[in-house]
This record gives sequence, structure tokens and C-alpha cells, in this order.
Amino acid sequence: MIESVKIEGFKSIKSQEFEFKGLTVLTGLNSTGKSSVIQSLLLLSHFNFSSTELKGYVRKFLAFEDVRNRYENSREIKIDIVAEHISSLLSIKRNEHWEINNKRDMFNFEENLFYISSNRIGQEDIASYDEDIKFGTDGLFENISYKNHIKIYMIGI
Repeated sequence: MIESVKIEGFKSIKSQEFEFKGLTVLTGLNSTGKSSVIQSLLLLSHFNFSSTELKGYVRKFLAFEDVRNRYENSREIKIDIVAEHISSLLSIKRNEHWEINNKRDMFNFEENLFYISSNRIGQEDIASYDEDIKFGTDGLFENISYKNHIKIYMIGI
């Protein structure tokens, strides 16, 4: 289970640590960083385990200049996620590439980490089926098998 996320220099977040419990609800005014917290988890998953479904979503926030905190003129972005007492740090500096220091299977998208964006299809639509994709970022698929390990579910805000 994710215990905490510390984000520095990412989008609207200067420096903030978030504690996670069994159920964590992100609330707040517009543009206060709720989606940024979720996007940081998705970025970590993307660099842990490449997924075509996730790649299409995170491409919007892969470039340093697009996601750095402009208010603070951030020169570096750090996303430190602690899960099961082990830290995984994802970071990038201006004119460099994203680096991850500790890849973990528990962040594999569509295995242990699921995300449904807030613009998902409505219940009146019929879900598709795909052998390889369980949910899809828009909630398009229904291919879920429950196993005896922890799953992480995120719903976009």
C-alpha cells in the first residue's frame, strides 16, 4: 500500500507531502494539486512498467517545461513515493530525462495500479472487452480478475 507521496516542483505544487491510509480522498479547490497527485502516481507507474494505455495519458505531462512549477521557477521535479516502507524516487532536471531509482512491481499499471479518469464513459455505454486491459483510463474495459494481493485504485478528479 502507498504510505506517502512527496512532490516537489511539479505543476502547482512547490513542496508537499501527502500521507495515505486505507482510503484517501483528495479534496480541494480548483487548481490546488489534486490531479497533480494522481498524475505523479501515473508517471511513476509509466516509468516502472510501460503500458500503451497509460503512455497515451501521461504523454501530456512528460516534458519538464510542461509540468515544472512555474511560480517557483523549479529547476528540478521530484516525486518520492513510499510504499511498504520502501521509497521510489522519480526525478527530472531541466534539459535531462526522467530517472527512477527503485522500480517496483506494485506500481505496474493495470496489474496493481488502476486509474479511471473523470471523463470516463457513462453507465449507459456498453463496456468493451480486451484480454490485456482490465479498466483502461476511460473505464472502457471490464476485464478484472481478483487475486490475493493489494490493488491500488485511483479515480481522476
